[in-house]
Amino acid sequence: MKKAIQIFAVLTLTLVTTAVSCAPRSEGKGRPILSQLLYQEDVRAFKLPGFLVRYAMLATEETRKIRPSLKGMTSITISLQEDMKNSREVFERICSRLNRANYSSYMEVIDNDSRIAIKALEKDGKIKEMVIIIDDSSSFICLGIKGNINPESFIQLVSNFTEDSKSISI
Repeated sequence: MKKAIQIFAVLTLTLVTTAVSCAPRSEGKGRPILSQLLYQEDVRAFKLPGFLVRYAMLATEETRKIRPSLKGMTSITISLQEDMKNSREVFERICSRLNRANYSSYMEVIDNDSRIAIKALEKDGKIKEMVIIIDDSSSFICLGIKGNINPESFIQLVSNFTEDSKSISI
C-alpha cells in the first residue's frame, strides 16, 4: 500500500509538472479561494501552516525528498470526508468555481467509480495555490497547497523519485 501511494504521488506530480511547463500562463488576478469554497459547501477542512508540514517531513528519508519541493508553501488545507452523500455534486461545484476563478486545469480523470481533478492558480510564473480533489465511491478528499511555489521544484521532486524507483518509468 505504501508503495502504491508513492507511485500515485509520483505520477500525479509528473502530470502536474508536464502541465505546468506546457500550460499557457494566466493573466488573471485571482486569489486562492479553496478554503472559502469548502466552507460554502459545508465541508470540514483543516488548515496547517507550511512550516509545520515541512518540519514533520523531516521524520523519514522519503519525506525529506518531498520537502524541497514545498519551498515557498505557506499552508496546506486538507479535507477528508467518508461516505459523503452529495460528493459528486460538491466535486462538480468546486471544480466549476475554481475554473471561474482562473484556476488552470492540469489533470482530470473521470471513470465509473472515481474522479480526480488537479487545478492550480498561477501568477508571475509561480503557483499560488494547487488543488487536488479526489472523489470516489467511499471518500471525498481535497488538498490545497498555498504559497509561492516554483513549478521547477516539482520537476526536481519527480526526478528524485524516478532515480530511486526501478518500477516507475517516465
